[in-house]
This record gives sequence, structure tokens and C-alpha cells, in this order.
Amino acid sequence: PPKDNTPFATFIFVCQVFFVISFFSYRIIGWLKVSISLWSDGLSALKNGTAEQYRPGKSYVLVTFLLVNALLGSLQVLWSFEILKAAAKILGE
Repeated sequence: PPKDNTPFATFIFVCQVFFVISFFSYRIIGWLKVSISLWSDGLSALKNGTAEQYRPGKSYVLVTFLLVNALLGSLQVLWSFEILKAAAKILGE
């Protein structure tokens, strides 16, 4: 780690701030926006039979996408809590 009150330490801090902002912008807000659309469209296609109509016998692919999206979304939330803990630790110093 860089020594305190040096230009390099300030640069590192600014990079950390931009990382947190970009992470929450893309990985939380962006992910949530895309996931809501995916789940809305996917569940609608499964419910009204569109998925089976266009790809007979392949509806499991859509279900797999929805499950993987849920798992990866959980991972995004886990990472966000880890980032928030690290940010609280840095800001608490």
C-alpha cells in the first residue's frame, strides 16, 4: 500500500471511488434492469407457450438462462456487500 498523504495514495483512493461507482452503476443497477426484462420476457414466453412454439422441446434452455441469471445476480449482490464492507473500512480509518 502507498504511504498516506502522497499523490499515489490519492490516485489509488480516486480509482477506488470510481470503481465503486462504476460497479454499482453497471453490476447492480444495470444488471437489475436487464434481469427484470429477461425474467419478464422469459416467464411470459414460458407461460403463453411462445418458447415451445418457436423451439419445440428446447424450453429448458430458457429456464437454464433464467436460473443462471438468478445465480449470477446473487453473486453480484454478494460482491456488492463485500465492496461496501471494504469501503466502510477505508472510510472509517
